[in-house]
Amino acid sequence: MSSPLTYPALRCVLEFLDPARRIHISARNSALQRINASIPHRMDRIVIGEFCVYLNEIKIFNTRNNVIVFEKVWNHEKIEKLVSLDQNAEIMRKLYNYYFGGRKNTILADNAFFTQQSTDIFFPPNLSLTINKLSIHWCDFRKILPYINPISFPLKSFGILDDKPVFLDHPVVQSAETVKIKLVSDSRTTKLPDAHLLRNKNISVDYSDCKIRDIIRMIKHWMTYGKEIGTKFTLTYRGLSNHIVSGLLIELEKFLCNSEGVDKQMFLHKPRFAIKLNSWSKIFVYEIDVKRNYGYAESQLALTVVEN
Repeated sequence: MSSPLTYPALRCVLEFLDPARRIHISARNSALQRINASIPHRMDRIVIGEFCVYLNEIKIFNTRNNVIVFEKVWNHEKIEKLVSLDQNAEIMRKLYNYYFGGRKNTILADNAFFTQQSTDIFFPPNLSLTINKLSIHWCDFRKILPYINPISFPLKSFGILDDKPVFLDHPVVQSAETVKIKLVSDSRTTKLPDAHLLRNKNISVDYSDCKIRDIIRMIKHWMTYGKEIGTKFTLTYRGLSNHIVSGLLIELEKFLCNSEGVDKQMFLHKPRFAIKLNSWSKIFVYEIDVKRNYGYAESQLALTVVEN
């Protein structure tokens, strides 16, 4: 007969166990429940939403009628549990506290995703995530930062989706290896007031209503303060495919320089040009096509800093 697991071995097994299996096992063993909160959770992805939580491939969500549903994402197998609470916010508060509230150690995840449209964020005060990538939807990311372990920074990737102006001049944003921004709206006012201040090498913005003045401000900021070789800024937008590039070409005509050696993805029939930054680098500005299955064509503007 095999020997029973030692306490350190049991801790190791639980720490690296998939969240769905860990929840299933620990819920049926009172001894495991006593030590569960002191053992870190490890997972590829954690989603903490206003009405749901994802732990890897298990989804736990509130149906807004006092029913908590546990669903396996890969096969949609569900278990439902009726709870006797009147307020949806109170249901989620209890849910957060159950999974995150009593934890003495951090949750370790490659990718953390927060989505909160409510102005009130009621995560447990001792929630602590150690992560590589962070995505924020529909809320001010600065309200989420207290729940992120400081050793997570700088992030490999920082992403944000919102329909309001986003604050970009922040150390967490500026230090990320890659920044991805998606802005949802057709407002006539710019949603990127700080885009020119971004110092990241890889920046991606998806915004159908971007203005030429935003790109001009960014290019002129790079021309004044310089930009590291290898930096790439991409902008995905809808509308006439050559509208922004053609407008930039007119506005920046006097700064143009030789544009040979453009990125291999560039289509030669698309407008493109180069602007000299200094004696050793220049900015290539050009358009490439983006193929998406949304029923309409989108274009992508690229600004790449390369050697002269």
